[in-house]
Amino acid sequence: MATTKIIPGVLDLNEAASDSGLKIPTGTELNRPATDVAGMIRNNTNEASEGSASAQEYYNGTEWKKITNTFPVSASNILTLTRTDYISRTMTTPTDGTKYTYSFWYKWNNIPAGSYDYMWLSASIYASAPREEIHYDYSNTRWNLYYDGGASNQGSWYGPTTTPPTNGVWYHYVLQKTAQQAPVLYINGTNIGTFISSAAPNPPSGDGTTTRMNSSGILQNINGRSDSGASGIDGSIAYCQFVDGSIQAPSAFTTTNAGFTGPASYTGTWGNNGVQLLFGNPGAIGTDTSGNTNNFTPASGGTTGTDTVYY
Repeated sequence: MATTKIIPGVLDLNEAASDSGLKIPTGTELNRPATDVAGMIRNNTNEASEGSASAQEYYNGTEWKKITNTFPVSASNILTLTRTDYISRTMTTPTDGTKYTYSFWYKWNNIPAGSYDYMWLSASIYASAPREEIHYDYSNTRWNLYYDGGASNQGSWYGPTTTPPTNGVWYHYVLQKTAQQAPVLYINGTNIGTFISSAAPNPPSGDGTTTRMNSSGILQNINGRSDSGASGIDGSIAYCQFVDGSIQAPSAFTTTNAGFTGPASYTGTWGNNGVQLLFGNPGAIGTDTSGNTNNFTPASGGTTGTDTVYY
């Protein structure tokens, strides 16, 4: 049997493990206290005002409100991929090929032990055409952007050391890139720091005067590359949004509620190659919902679903 202890400032109803319960005052809206005090709780058996036949409610100092456990971030459609799965699209003439912004939500599902390099994005195939790739170097815990002018002028931008991602946790990544300038990467709204060029002169000639990722005729791949086998991230993605021709802040792709930050649809100008992939159509997972109809094609597997995406 539960015990009750009165401690100054505390009412302890359960000193030890117990199978008892706490019964709170019950009645209809008409039975609410004559004098309401902030913090009161009760069970309302006729909660007509908020559409429930019975609900626990509390008084917030102004009005009675239903007690709910609704999470402040709504569920989103997601696409789950293995390291061999990727989707791709051949880019058309950009609005401005010198710059772009890419926003992704990623949840790492299976980070194997050991030294691995995970390809997040790629444009073109070495060495048939100028290339640009964004990798996560797990052994050195840093992000790298690799580039070349085909089979020549190879180089990379090396990011600073970062905290490794955790399995099962959603992260928001925003990549800003201007031609022949160091990339800028935000993780959960924070700039991770300066990327350093491996080549001289700086700016490096292999990082072209137009970005590879936003060039006409270039095959853009998400989560790998057609000739690289198991190179992608084993995990889930959501709200993949690409803006052609402008640099956008992370806040352009997020919404915040009750201290939680979740995904939001970009509302600015997309540019010709702009894309929004929300993965809401299992029969056509690469459908672009930006209004541009820049649809991606799945090159291999991938499973759709839903999840609460936030940080």
